[in-house]
Amino acid sequence: MFHLYSKVIDDQLLEQCKHPQYKDLVYVMAFLHSVLLERRNYSTLGWNVRYVFSQSDFEASVATLCTVLDNGMDSMHGEQLKYLIGEIMYGGRVSDMYDRRIVKIFMDEYIGDYTQNPDQFAFYPDRLGRYKIPSSHYLEHIEKTLPFNHSAELIGLHASADTGLHNDLYQDLVFHLKEMYPEVNVKTKDQVVEEMCTSLQTSLPPLFDLKQIRKQKESSRDSSTATLKVMFEELTRFNALLSRVRLSVDLLTKGLAGQVCMDDILECHLSRLYSGVLIDEWRALAPPTTMKLGAWLEQFKQRGEQYRYWIDFGDPLVMWLPGLHYPYSYFTAIIQKEVSKKEGWSLDRCSMYTEMSKFTQAIDVEEPPPEGAYVNGLYLQGAHWDLASSCLVAPASSSALVEPLPILTIIPKETSKIGWGNTLCTPVYRSLALTKRDKSEFEVNLRMSPIVDKSVYVLRGVTLFLDME
Repeated sequence: MFHLYSKVIDDQLLEQCKHPQYKDLVYVMAFLHSVLLERRNYSTLGWNVRYVFSQSDFEASVATLCTVLDNGMDSMHGEQLKYLIGEIMYGGRVSDMYDRRIVKIFMDEYIGDYTQNPDQFAFYPDRLGRYKIPSSHYLEHIEKTLPFNHSAELIGLHASADTGLHNDLYQDLVFHLKEMYPEVNVKTKDQVVEEMCTSLQTSLPPLFDLKQIRKQKESSRDSSTATLKVMFEELTRFNALLSRVRLSVDLLTKGLAGQVCMDDILECHLSRLYSGVLIDEWRALAPPTTMKLGAWLEQFKQRGEQYRYWIDFGDPLVMWLPGLHYPYSYFTAIIQKEVSKKEGWSLDRCSMYTEMSKFTQAIDVEEPPPEGAYVNGLYLQGAHWDLASSCLVAPASSSALVEPLPILTIIPKETSKIGWGNTLCTPVYRSLALTKRDKSEFEVNLRMSPIVDKSVYVLRGVTLFLDME
């Protein structure tokens, strides 16, 4: 705000339109621009994609404002203004469909609320009235009235988002300090990695024998045809990744022993393993992740264990979603499985419906649901799931910004008969820390508290994800 009113908004700009509401709306535009920029500081909690909102976006919005006001400001033109600025000026930069919801809400709350009741309008409820539009002396108001440090609630996030921001800054500081002052290790780099490779060689499971498994499954009926197909697709991808991991480790072991030449690729593998970072060749064959090597290897082990259970005992009572390469393929198989049981149902008329179960731990589940399947491994960001009322509520404390979600029930239903009601369409991403989320894995509809508007949850950046480090 200070930058805009001290460097961009001058007397000439403020006098170029004589409409009585023009100066107020310029202030609204400046506040909107500042809020959109400020949300970038909160990483993926603020925006799924890090956008570059520039000064030219603000100037183009003000020019559009002048044009609309010159044509006479009424309710119709107010909607036109919201569309032009929200969908084109700023919305044109916003590529993510979930981020577009955020822009639309700000347009409704700022421009929409102002045009309906300008005298009572405030950007944020504040008993001191600091977030009302000043009648004049805008720069002085910004300097003397607006606080230098504000709560995350001002830009739509929960207050606990500030804790997450401070934690991120702390982690960055620790990381850079470690780079500047590395720990003294009595072992050499080669010795450390050699021990890691030896440990991996003894702990890596054997490849899954797909021919033998297929023969085994042909003689049993412990899984549906649809889920069996998904299982074999998953095993094929896991085998490819496992083969690459084993090959990299074997070559690196031989290189360290002097049996093969340490080329640039092996030197890169050596550096990454020593730094606790995933090797690029492994990353290319694995689901997207930002995990450190230790956490990733533990998850890799758990994936193999779930696949082994699936092979030996059929579909798990509770499918652990982080253990699947493509979770949505499993959902599609569940829908196909249920459709085959229902007379008159067709696959193209069915959708995935989700309900929260009463279970929080997979060990408590003794039998499958009457319809669909149980899944777990999801983490909720930006809200708290209240088991008693079975709905989303505000985080319980400032430290509880991320929490595990209870076991979810995936239920196939005819699309025309699904009542979405008071639910929030929530994207599910592979990882919380991915800096750019090009596409969600799937969507889950979460029931909301009836006393809280949907816009509150959208602005708080409520999302689900699979990887928790």
